Amino acid sequence: MKNFEALCDLISTVIEADFPYRTEAYEPLTKKLGDTLKQEGWTADELLPLFDQSFATDAQLYLMVLSAVYWAAPDMKYMFKAEEVIMTGALNMNLTAAVHFQTYHQRFINGALDDYAIRRTLHRYISKRYLKELDANIEMIPYEKRNHKFAVVTTYQLLGERHAPTNIVLSICHHLQNHFGYEVLMVVIGEPIDSNEFSKIWTGDFAMPNYTDTWGEYGINYHDQIIHCYQIDINKASRADMLSFIGEIYGMRPEFIWQINGLPRMDQIWRSMTTYVAMPVTHGHEVSDAHLLARYQAGDILPETAEYIKAFGQETIYFKMSGFGYSEEQKEDEYTKKGFGIPEDAFTIGIIGNRIEREVTEEFRQMMVTISEKNPKAYFIFIGPFEQKLPEILEQRSKKLGYRKDFLNVLKIIDLFMNPKRSGGGGGAVRAMRMGIPVTTLPECDVANSAGNDFICKDYDEMTSDVLHYIQDSSYYHEQSEKAKNHFKTLFSNDIKSDLAQVLDKILEIAKKQ
Repeated sequence: MKNFEALCDLISTVIEADFPYRTEAYEPLTKKLGDTLKQEGWTADELLPLFDQSFATDAQLYLMVLSAVYWAAPDMKYMFKAEEVIMTGALNMNLTAAVHFQTYHQRFINGALDDYAIRRTLHRYISKRYLKELDANIEMIPYEKRNHKFAVVTTYQLLGERHAPTNIVLSICHHLQNHFGYEVLMVVIGEPIDSNEFSKIWTGDFAMPNYTDTWGEYGINYHDQIIHCYQIDINKASRADMLSFIGEIYGMRPEFIWQINGLPRMDQIWRSMTTYVAMPVTHGHEVSDAHLLARYQAGDILPETAEYIKAFGQETIYFKMSGFGYSEEQKEDEYTKKGFGIPEDAFTIGIIGNRIEREVTEEFRQMMVTISEKNPKAYFIFIGPFEQKLPEILEQRSKKLGYRKDFLNVLKIIDLFMNPKRSGGGGGAVRAMRMGIPVTTLPECDVANSAGNDFICKDYDEMTSDVLHYIQDSSYYHEQSEKAKNHFKTLFSNDIKSDLAQVLDKILEIAKKQ
């Protein structure tokens, strides 16, 4: 029998086990909460109205409850409710942005990106609130008064060259300087999360954006181009600091500002100053009020998304991108199945990515079990941080290789790239296809957009059949391998200067009307 009061008591014990610091009781209590929710038949649709009645007046407690239940019984509806909570204005800006980063991260991991209008509303709320709190009056720089050989490229984190988004950001900077003679300032808008403060409003695990230790001005030598950078921590910056920073950028009179993989806070500021372009490093359009929404990943745009963008008066452009690769290490003497202790007749299935620890869900594990039970040649290779305890049949037929700096060499032992339900993974899939390794993926994700229709399955049942087809039918495998290699050739720019010139032409077309 369902007892909401008893359930709230159990949720309270989970919260207490994780605050002010995590105890050994947290994980077993979270499991107990998940089991109780399942056994008693509680759903998010049933619980959220009850939570509203009980916790809506206390945003801190409500977020702790939502996150506690989310980790016990993952359902994105709890994250969507967290977004509603932060839009009440009950939290300060830093905590509001930190909660948004959690929902942004969970949306990306779970592929919950089809409600573009809702995400734009949240994004605009945060950016307009931030501009209002700064009380900054920013007038558009007239086109004729701009420095026509200076541009700003901005992102929310800049890491090493092996970090795919960083590679895209630095490649754009390089191309603008090398091919078009721009002086580029790379601005990193840092939003480090204070874990001590955030743990007061959030139960369970939370994602943290990563940053280098270099704050302020520095330079990067990227493929013989010196890229000038400035990294600022806007969470620690005072209002005076931010107004000074904005004033310095304004005084440089950039012809345009190009945001790649950004967070919401600076959106209205950049938009008010000069021609503003926003581009994601995943499929679809960036969530931004920018004048121009650029994208380089192929794939269809949902009609309702296109209509929303059109109604807001934004321009869009798709172009083919090509970046620079990264240096590859060789850590093994032999990159063969035998060299890695894998049976030579095994059919190796790669599950690859930096977040596979969370992306390999119970549903995905069960699919792997089904494949293993139906064909003994199936052997799974996990590339990326992964420490899950798997069912016995999978433990016997898998290898966990962890994060690899020799990734391209390790791909030589993979027969098939199998993609779990997620938004990301496109970089690994593209590199696999270049080597003739076929892909099997669900629709509406980076991998699907990169791989194309020949490699998409509608659900995990179809993916199971597809994997078994690859194992059992060498002709099918060879056919798909050739398709993978041929499709790879269509993905990237063969003339980046010409392709990027199209984007710059569109930027200038917009700029001259402002």
